[in-house]
Amino acid sequence: VERQVPKTLEVVKTTIEALLRGATQEEINQGFVSNIN
Repeated sequence: VERQVPKTLEVVKTTIEALLRGATQEEINQGFVSNIN
Protein backbone atom coordinates (compact mmCIF):
# COMPACT_ATOMS: atom_id res chain seq x y z
CA VAL A 1 0.00 0.00 0.00
CA GLU A 2 1.33 3.40 -0.91
CA ARG A 3 0.25 6.46 1.08
CA GLN A 4 0.89 10.15 0.68
CA VAL A 5 1.82 12.02 3.86
CA PRO A 6 2.50 15.73 4.32
CA LYS A 7 6.10 16.83 3.92
CA THR A 8 7.55 17.20 7.40
CA LEU A 9 10.80 17.22 9.31
CA GLU A 10 9.33 14.61 11.66
CA VAL A 11 9.44 11.72 9.20
CA VAL A 12 9.58 8.93 11.78
CA LYS A 13 6.76 10.37 13.90
CA THR A 14 4.54 10.94 10.86
CA THR A 15 5.20 7.43 9.56
CA ILE A 16 4.38 5.78 12.89
CA GLU A 17 1.20 7.85 13.25
CA ALA A 18 0.07 6.74 9.76
CA LEU A 19 0.72 3.09 10.65
CA LEU A 20 -1.15 3.37 13.94
CA ARG A 21 -4.22 4.78 12.19
CA GLY A 22 -4.54 1.41 10.47
CA ALA A 23 -6.08 0.61 7.13
CA THR A 24 -8.27 3.20 5.44
CA GLN A 25 -11.80 2.27 4.41
CA GLU A 26 -10.62 2.04 0.80
CA GLU A 27 -7.82 -0.34 1.81
CA ILE A 28 -10.26 -2.46 3.84
CA ASN A 29 -12.56 -2.63 0.81
CA GLN A 30 -9.59 -3.94 -1.19
CA GLY A 31 -8.98 -6.69 1.38
CA PHE A 32 -6.15 -5.11 3.37
CA VAL A 33 -6.16 -5.42 7.15
CA SER A 34 -4.03 -4.16 10.01
CA ASN A 35 -3.06 -6.16 13.07
CA ILE A 36 -2.02 -2.98 14.87
CA ASN A 37 -5.44 -1.60 15.75
